[in-house]
Amino acid sequence: MVFSRMFLETHGGTARVLLVFLYPSYKTINAVMTDELEDDLMWLKYWSVLALFSMLELVMDPLVNHFTGYLIAKCVFLIWCMAPIDENGSNLIFSQIIFPLVKKNFAASRHIEAVQNSLKKHSVSFVK
Repeated sequence: MVFSRMFLETHGGTARVLLVFLYPSYKTINAVMTDELEDDLMWLKYWSVLALFSMLELVMDPLVNHFTGYLIAKCVFLIWCMAPIDENGSNLIFSQIIFPLVKKNFAASRHIEAVQNSLKKHSVSFVK
């Protein structure tokens, strides 16, 4: 256990890059080269979840990095996100968290834009 923790502490960054970027990049390129849309969407969801996870990591890592098993838990989570199954982590997190938030905020931004355009029209007519 001590050896594996020491190995992860010294080579964890390299292992993470290989796990999180190299394999998914290869699979994404392969997916794009096929005519199937489903595999493209799977990897698009993965990259969206990874972006969110990376932002959360910036805050979480300094707080919980010293806990035993945190690095292994991150690796297991990321493997679950890229697992070639229908209900992998990326599909679940994207459909349950990311998509509803983006959809809600997109609708709100469209509403704000409509109000701004309406105000511009009214202010122009008021000035004339």
